[in-house]
Amino acid sequence: MRGLIVKKKIVFICLSVLIITLGIVGLRKYQNKMSQNIFSNTMLSSVNFSLFRPASLPTGFIINKQSIQTNGQIVTYSASDKLGHNIVFSIQQRPATFDFDSFYSKSLTSTQRFITNNGEAAIGSAALAGKVGSLVSGDTWVLVTSNYSSLTSEAFQDILKGLTPAH
Repeated sequence: MRGLIVKKKIVFICLSVLIITLGIVGLRKYQNKMSQNIFSNTMLSSVNFSLFRPASLPTGFIINKQSIQTNGQIVTYSASDKLGHNIVFSIQQRPATFDFDSFYSKSLTSTQRFITNNGEAAIGSAALAGKVGSLVSGDTWVLVTSNYSSLTSEAFQDILKGLTPAH
């Protein structure tokens, strides 16, 4: 009889640990999913183009969720570090007649073009904007700018290569 009670206690403790563990794993997955979804469902449905978020940012940078805004035609948001350096994201519908080749050659210096999983991208510098990145993906044009001089071209390329469609 005593052995049966001990076995029941062990089973109860094991089940309790299993339930708590599953709860913690589920909560972490939910928190991770929510941290990746920076756009509200309202914002996602209020525009007629795809929205993109960075899969990763340079060390020390985080997305300022309070900066996310739209006027219905353009969505903007920023990421910053503790020193106040900013990376600004601007997303809009791809203009039907815009000449991207001309933009890259006339508006940017030291332009580097490359292909990402989401489309054609380019990085370069502009006199007033600092570093500029551009991604053209289907119906969407993403511009990324930063005047943070220590942001390397490789880091800027990584931001554009890591842009992920929001769902």
